[in-house]
Amino acid sequence: MRNKRDIRLTSRPGRAAVLAFHLCLSLASGRAVAQASRPAEAAPSPSASPAQPIAPAPAGPSAVVNENHPIVVAGVGLIGGSKDRAWLKLQSAPKTFKGKPIDPNYIGGPIVVDMPMVRGGETYRLYTPKGVVGSGTGSKVAFQVDGAGNEFHRVKIKPAAKGTPKWLFAINGDWDAIPRPLKTTKKGYAIDVDGDGREETIRVRTTQEKLANAGASGQGESDAEAQSQNNTKVVTFTLEMNGKSSRLMQLTVDGTYTEQYQVAAIDLNGDGWLEFVFTTGGHNDSLEVVDVARGKPETVLSTYSGD
Repeated sequence: MRNKRDIRLTSRPGRAAVLAFHLCLSLASGRAVAQASRPAEAAPSPSASPAQPIAPAPAGPSAVVNENHPIVVAGVGLIGGSKDRAWLKLQSAPKTFKGKPIDPNYIGGPIVVDMPMVRGGETYRLYTPKGVVGSGTGSKVAFQVDGAGNEFHRVKIKPAAKGTPKWLFAINGDWDAIPRPLKTTKKGYAIDVDGDGREETIRVRTTQEKLANAGASGQGESDAEAQSQNNTKVVTFTLEMNGKSSRLMQLTVDGTYTEQYQVAAIDLNGDGWLEFVFTTGGHNDSLEVVDVARGKPETVLSTYSGD
């Protein structure tokens, strides 16, 4: 059994769906499973060249924008937000129920909580990897903690976009979150991360990993676990930018705990840079947002669901 990740912002219920994010944006059901998809974009930094200014996406005269710019992912839930382009992590976001703080040992729900990050009534722009597909109004957060300690922060957005596109992101902000496309190449991906007109390369390398004792009888492992270890693959993503190579992420796909993965790139905090979003799904689900604006990859938001 794998250890939980230290950071757990949001998780998703159910043990079935594949991370083909369900459009119903009732961020509750589904799971962050993934197939190799595409990244979007990241945020600016003092150490890297400044991103090109981007035109705000039309939000309409009646749009309601929260200064904490909540971010919701279909099939996952609320994952955090940003204020003045600085990241706001979900685990440190205050929330109350009927005017009282939530007991840190609370298990149960869902209960509708009050949070500055999501007050309810915010206007969200809905994105797939190809761009905006619609907009809607979000609810307050329905908070739940299951017996394994997984936290769920669900936000319902109506009306939901039509169809069931993969990778549905809902962002409360007036910027264009996907100003530049992510392209698939023989090496992996190519995308203009910082908006300077030059495309960066994301190399993807997959290696097979076999554990020495995998499948050995009497080691306290089931046949399924042993088979999983025998089929383990390690997928490494490396960003080549400004003459430097940096490891963005390394994922372990073993066919059981992690069956699939997915990658996207999207400007989640409005700074003009594209962040990379990695999700995995299987017995356990995870989501990590990697920001490269400060000159090196940094995980700024993350969620986990599993045991």
